[in-house]
Amino acid sequence: MARYILGLSGGPFRGHETYGMPDIFFHDASAVILAPDGEVLWAAEEERHSRVKKTTLFPANAVAAGMRTLGLSASDIDAVGYYFDERFCDQSLNDIYFWRSDIPRRTTRELLHERLSELSIAVAAADIQFVDHHSAHAAATQHGSGWTEDSLVVVMDGGGGRDSTTAFLQHDGSLHRVGRLPLEKSFGMMYAYATHALGYRWGDEYKVMGLAPYGDPARFTQLLERVAPADPVNGVRLNAEAFRHGLLESGWKLRAAEDPFDQIHKDFAAAVQLWLETNALRLIRHWRDETRTTRLAFSGGVAHNSTLNGRILNSGLFDAVYVHPASHDAGAALGAALIRRGDFRSPSPRPFSPYLGTAYDVADIERAAEAFRPLITVRPATDAVREAAALLADEKIIGWFQGRSEFGPRALGNRSILADPRPAVNRDRVNFAIKSREGFRPFAPATTPEGGDKYFDLGGADTSFAYMSHVVPVRPEFRTSLGATTHVDGTARLQIVDAQQNPRFHALIDAFAELSGVPVVLNTSMNNSHEPMVETPVDAIRLLLTSSLDALILEDLVVSRSATTDLADFTIELPVHVRLEWRLPERQWFLLDTAARTYHRQRRISPATAAVISERSAITASVTDETRELWRLRWIDVVKIGAATLGTTSAR
Repeated sequence: MARYILGLSGGPFRGHETYGMPDIFFHDASAVILAPDGEVLWAAEEERHSRVKKTTLFPANAVAAGMRTLGLSASDIDAVGYYFDERFCDQSLNDIYFWRSDIPRRTTRELLHERLSELSIAVAAADIQFVDHHSAHAAATQHGSGWTEDSLVVVMDGGGGRDSTTAFLQHDGSLHRVGRLPLEKSFGMMYAYATHALGYRWGDEYKVMGLAPYGDPARFTQLLERVAPADPVNGVRLNAEAFRHGLLESGWKLRAAEDPFDQIHKDFAAAVQLWLETNALRLIRHWRDETRTTRLAFSGGVAHNSTLNGRILNSGLFDAVYVHPASHDAGAALGAALIRRGDFRSPSPRPFSPYLGTAYDVADIERAAEAFRPLITVRPATDAVREAAALLADEKIIGWFQGRSEFGPRALGNRSILADPRPAVNRDRVNFAIKSREGFRPFAPATTPEGGDKYFDLGGADTSFAYMSHVVPVRPEFRTSLGATTHVDGTARLQIVDAQQNPRFHALIDAFAELSGVPVVLNTSMNNSHEPMVETPVDAIRLLLTSSLDALILEDLVVSRSATTDLADFTIELPVHVRLEWRLPERQWFLLDTAARTYHRQRRISPATAAVISERSAITASVTDETRELWRLRWIDVVKIGAATLGTTSAR
């Protein structure tokens, strides 16, 4: 049996050799490390460490961080699981090779072996195990549920190799495929198509879900039934051309990414969300009737649609429902590792702990603080939990950075922005002044088990509310008093914090309840919309300095902005995915974002700022305002002159 097993998701390429690989094939890059007994020791997404949002590249930084955190040497890794079928991967590569005669012909296995060798991991190419994509999702989800009873496992995403939706029956520790839908009948791709129609890009489906409650679905119900008919057995049949024509005939207004939403856009989002809920539920009911199971484990990208999950929870179809906190492709890396090991049964009790990243020690925090002095003040907290609760009760918005980072797309109390959930104005304060995102986007209430029963309608099925996976109704009598976390339709994406799984966050909610009478806090991910969730103390302090956060609780330290705003001791550093370019025709300097998903982004900058970048000179008063705005938008980093880089070790 293998010693330590590495599970991988993401593409096989480094930063400088993507060759136009379509993002849709390889995304949510992550690394997972299993112990010899199957315990999940480490799991993290690459974007947290590379700081490239939604990166599709090989997760080299996450692998290295995991080995460093666990104190493993490269020789300790002797088995690797990869989250896609080998034939599918090679066919995707061949699509590129067909058009690009200048690219060396290498298989996915050869490319992965090269990436591992660059990390000194001496696993033979022949020993890399490629895993059916939906089987990887299913294995991770069944493992997380901890169930030994028979259960229906449904994986639903845009597409996983040859399939878009797959149903498995879990019986006696094995997964038996009982149904599938091919790529051309994809619920996930239908929702993605609608996301693009609303002016968003691939991966922004969650924004459509947040917009939907502001609209009336009736306006587009007939159109969707006509251009995307679905039945409970055969899935959806999307007619893309009819879809486009139908929208235009309805008076559709094309929307650019930064344009405001009109009512027609809100109505369309509402119709698409209702279409997904109705038809996905019909399909799941069909498989439940076929398998006669009373438990559902749900995974794949569509399983992050928490409104759909709330519908499933309250449908009466199942006695128990489980949704993995990393249901997207990052979680498939876990499934690939489990399948490589040969056993995906959970060795640990429920609920599955998502706190699987790095914890940073006092020395890490001190180095981070020193890198930003004199822009910040740092003091030890007498009692970090009670001081944080007092700040929240005093209407302050804080960053809460504790312990190991979360695995999955949602902050669950270790890399969180927290606020008082009562004043509705806090929703706008966090959205606009800190997150820099649309005002319609909702926030999660985090509460204790006692608060969950009191303030929310939890439905009849057994589930874990630890992961913000379900939207549930807020009890009517509390919707006004929880104004910042109650969505426009009277619901909320709930997190119930377990005292054993996250004792410090639970204690903070209790301490806030002592001061406010309400055992609920507003919880959202610690980042702004231009970056991934923060990972390190450096990332957290950077957010404090480029937002309106009132304070940052960094383990047992309280960090605040100082009165000093002078950047004369600092210079500008470019992130790994940004380059400076002079364009002769325009006679202008530009910053170009070369990340795979955002290669088309560019921003014009002044010659003076370009000079600071190219010469690594001090930031002068004349460019301070421009520097601060570029920093807020994550086009640049600001570092002390002569200090070691604050960036990542990502290969360009």
